[in-house]
Amino acid sequence: MYAVWKIGAVVLPIDIDFPVNRIDYMISNSMVHTVLTNFSADKLASVDCPVINIVSTPKEEKYEEINYIYQPNSLAYILYTSGSTGRPKGVEIKHASLTNFIFSSLKAVSLPDKINMIATTSCSFDISISEMFWPLVVGGSLTILNNMDAKNPDKICKAIELKHCNAIQTTPSRIQLLLQYEKNHLAFENLTHLYLMGEVLSESLVHEIRQVSPCEIFNCYGPTESTIWVSAKKVEPGKKITIGKPIENVQFYILRNNLTLAAIGTYGQLALAGDSLAAGYRDNEKLTSKSFVELGTPINQRVYLTGDLARWDSKGEVEVVGRVDNQIKINGVRIELDEIEKVASAHEGIKNAVALVNHDETSKFISLYFTSDWTTKKFSAPEIRQYLSHHLLSQMLPKQIYQVEYFPLNSNGKIDREKLIEISRLSQTQVQLIEEDVKYYTDTQRLLAKIWEKELNQKNIGLFESYFDIGGNSLKIIQLLNALNNELRVSLSIADLFKFPSIALLSRES
Repeated sequence: MYAVWKIGAVVLPIDIDFPVNRIDYMISNSMVHTVLTNFSADKLASVDCPVINIVSTPKEEKYEEINYIYQPNSLAYILYTSGSTGRPKGVEIKHASLTNFIFSSLKAVSLPDKINMIATTSCSFDISISEMFWPLVVGGSLTILNNMDAKNPDKICKAIELKHCNAIQTTPSRIQLLLQYEKNHLAFENLTHLYLMGEVLSESLVHEIRQVSPCEIFNCYGPTESTIWVSAKKVEPGKKITIGKPIENVQFYILRNNLTLAAIGTYGQLALAGDSLAAGYRDNEKLTSKSFVELGTPINQRVYLTGDLARWDSKGEVEVVGRVDNQIKINGVRIELDEIEKVASAHEGIKNAVALVNHDETSKFISLYFTSDWTTKKFSAPEIRQYLSHHLLSQMLPKQIYQVEYFPLNSNGKIDREKLIEISRLSQTQVQLIEEDVKYYTDTQRLLAKIWEKELNQKNIGLFESYFDIGGNSLKIIQLLNALNNELRVSLSIADLFKFPSIALLSRES
């Protein structure tokens, strides 16, 4: 990243685990000139630009010195987030915005005396950038895990212990995962500072953390469009959790529907202004002008409309309580339900689609409802998921898929989403849960299927369906692992589940 900036170029971080179609779109939409990678180029075969493997490419003995002059208004990086149009949107961040974040954020929180931060975040999410910069700016240390180890709570906790890491920036879901294994609690004795962001931080999770560590906990807030995060509030025992106040050179406004200021204590949309705002969306002036708005008196600033429902409390801090639109977060990943609907509707057999969030005892997940004109061909849930997986992140794939005769409408003539969930739960005749009869060939496969069905609360799991494509997540993986080891009398690890994520593959190793 530093080398790219030194020649005056822009960085587009790409997680090689993303679907090929998504990677192709990001590269073409951002107009990439050159791809640098240290992986095999299989997923980059269709890329229409030079691909350089920095590991295998022979090194030149002589290099020409580059004298690049820092330009604050030049782009530093582009990060893609879920988009309501059916395509991810590229957020353009300038060097000036990144610089403001680095120095203003360091004033907003406390740091360990000699910070040694562990980096566990995918490079395609902006937390990874603050993971990298903080230690380097203050003269600390950074411990970086590879993609596989960063998903494994055992590996994370062992690295914290062995490398004596004392700080971590991550999502509440990731911390919840680390806490599930009692043996991992030793790692929390090393951690003195936790910076949590990307999701709502619950009081129950704070209580769990307090049971194993006296560390300082900061609740950080900010969308990608505001350069990583723009507020951080230290969580104090017995006090309400808020996102606090903005960092230096950033302003918060609570707006009514007509984009005028809301009264103190009343709910409205949170708008952000100041030096941390993104330049806009890559090659999407229409969306940029819709999300970044110039407001008149008394604000007189360009603001970003976050879509978050919030209010000022009596102490001058901001409390975020929900959304005003169709965006959600699952395990810290920002998801536009509209994107799922548009990708699903492009399937040749699907006429219209609606994506909704459902809940079970332990987590929330996505359900997909669709109508079809097909009368003879039978739909298969694995087939639909496979189609979606070519375009969407694994966190965006629906756990349940329903075919409906029609979508119920409310009095305004719009789709009644609550009614849609209600009729699916009642198993009414006009709603059909798309499943298929699955044949298992060995006793091990049948036992694995029984365990998976119980842990995922789902029937007829396909032999080759990935655990992560059918509702499995990092929080449930510990429960599944314990059940598998107890029932099969084996010693499978979390790494095994990532390496062999389907019943067919796992049965060969059990």
